[in-house]
Amino acid sequence: MVTDEESPFVITLYNKGFVRQGWLGDPEEVVAVPVHNGIGDVTITVGSGNAKLPLLMERGARVTVEYQGEYLIGGKVRMKKGSGPSLNGSMTFTVVDDWRLFHRISGWPVPTAALTAQTSEYHTISGPAETVVKAAVTANAINRLGEPVTVGPDLGRGANITAAFRFHPLADRLFPAVDAAGIGVTVRQVGAGLVVDCYEPQPHPRTLTEAGGVVTEWEWDQAEAEATDVIIGGHGEGTLRTFVGYTDPALAAALGERIEVFRDARDSGVGDVYGERAAETFAETAQKSGLSVKLAETSVFRYGGTGGVRVGDLVTFEVGAGITITDTLRSVAISWTRANGLKVDPAIGQISDNTDHELANAIATLGSAVRDLRRK
Repeated sequence: MVTDEESPFVITLYNKGFVRQGWLGDPEEVVAVPVHNGIGDVTITVGSGNAKLPLLMERGARVTVEYQGEYLIGGKVRMKKGSGPSLNGSMTFTVVDDWRLFHRISGWPVPTAALTAQTSEYHTISGPAETVVKAAVTANAINRLGEPVTVGPDLGRGANITAAFRFHPLADRLFPAVDAAGIGVTVRQVGAGLVVDCYEPQPHPRTLTEAGGVVTEWEWDQAEAEATDVIIGGHGEGTLRTFVGYTDPALAAALGERIEVFRDARDSGVGDVYGERAAETFAETAQKSGLSVKLAETSVFRYGGTGGVRVGDLVTFEVGAGITITDTLRSVAISWTRANGLKVDPAIGQISDNTDHELANAIATLGSAVRDLRRK
């Protein structure tokens, strides 16, 4: 644990027009949580006498946070709260990462047309995951809304996916398909705007063990896949309804059984949409594993910097009796306080012992389903 009066973070303030206002000094507490293919955030607590409070209080204020010399999180201040009395009071600001772009921008059926001229049922995009992501962002955020957003060069990374939009938030249609396709997506502040780009998760070169001093405590669990066959119900009623089946024969062979699930797609008669719904279902019901691990930073394991791990990396742990588990570093909570110094807590896999996180995921899944129903 680092116990130093100096914060390990570099915090820079901007106004809503991306104009730099200066650094934020003398925080009392900082908790940053970058997330792989999800919305991260950072909470910053400062004393009520901090000279930069007026800048943080401005509506639309922006903040970027660097750690170990690297960009960690950036976004707008979305929540503020304070407590007193004034002499020893404090103010806490929550900055939500710009990855929320995928939640605040919708995909229109015809992005190039007015709202009164949406003549297509869906806007369907197929191709490598990176191509689909950048095409959806370009069509809706850049060309349609004129947002200060650019996309990085399209390198065609990731497995092929199909995404179909009918006023869905981009995140609803792109994820978890993009995640399952094997790439990560970032939205970062660069200059006077945001840049959307992709990366390929990298394997951490070492297996982390108790003997190596990295793993101090661990608990793991694994949930088996819940579907080998997906039946899509499309247009029509009764005997006239369209049904299309999709099977993962390799998974069925590995499990030694068939598991059938049904997915509604009554809102569309487009074959590409059926395939997209099936792919989503396979991703949602895939094998999931999780670890609750207490780690100690050492010379071979640390977050960020040269040789350090980052969210999205594939990390292998030895968790007793020669059992090794490889999973994605989904998020990391990096916290610092004046009193307790620095603490780094990683979250691996999809299963979490954090009930708030589980509830948030459940609500997000339910919300996506409800939005589909409303668009029928």
